[in-house]
This record gives sequence, C-alpha cells and structure tokens, in this order.
Amino acid sequence: MFHEIVVLLFIFLIALIGKNDLVATAGALLFVMKFSPLSNVFPFLTERGIELGILLLTLSVLTPFAAGDIMPRDLLSTLKSPAGLIAVFSGIVASYLTGHGVELLRSRPEVMVGLIVGSIIGASFLKGVPAGPLVAAGLAAVLIKSLNL
Repeated sequence: MFHEIVVLLFIFLIALIGKNDLVATAGALLFVMKFSPLSNVFPFLTERGIELGILLLTLSVLTPFAAGDIMPRDLLSTLKSPAGLIAVFSGIVASYLTGHGVELLRSRPEVMVGLIVGSIIGASFLKGVPAGPLVAAGLAAVLIKSLNL
C-alpha cells in the first residue's frame, strides 16, 4: 500500500507545481478514496473510467448543438473557410491520436505518469498548456510503435 500512496502524492505534487488543477484534484480524490469505502470503485474506474470521461467530454462538446447555439449555416461556413478546414483536419488528427492514446493507456497504464510529467514540464517551462492526456498518449503511441518500443 505504501507505493500507491507515494505515487498518488507524487502525482498530486507535480500537478500542483505545474498548476494543473484537474490532475491535482484527481490525485487528491484518489488519495481520499484509497482510505475510504470508495476504494471499491477502483475496478470500475480502471475498466470504464476512460469511457466515462470521453462520454462527459463528448456531451460537453455536443451541448452547443443541442442548445441551438450552433446552426447548420455555421457548419457550412466552417467548411468554406481555410481556417475552418484546418480546424476540421486538426479534429480528425486529434481524434486519430486519441484513439491510439486510449489503447496505449489500456495496454500500458504506466505511461500516464510520464504524460503528466511531460505536460507539467511543457506547461511550466515552455509556456505551453497541458494537452489532453489522451491526445498526448496518442502521440506517444504513434512514436512508441514507430520506434518499436
């Protein structure tokens, strides 16, 4: 049990240093859950947590359509502009990478810590913004496969 505590505290601390509130909150919640009856949810989160997160993210992204904030004419104008076409292409690439990221995280969950550390370093020292872990995992998956690691 000691190593789980150390890892969760490490994730929490590097997230605080990197000012990544979502990762810090997740680390803190998992730490509290570890010492409560809520630890019974860990198998569910391990098995279905990524899908649940993707569902919530997808709901968030599609809500403007359901709310009527984005109209069909908005979609058409997006497809007619160079910036809109680049955005569509970027969405396709990000979705492709995310698919590979999900598979990598399922097959090799240990890479998550590296993704978090890399995101925090990029955000803290390169003035970047922490990328979504699934997209970062997708990029890692493509590189790992390309390098036969």
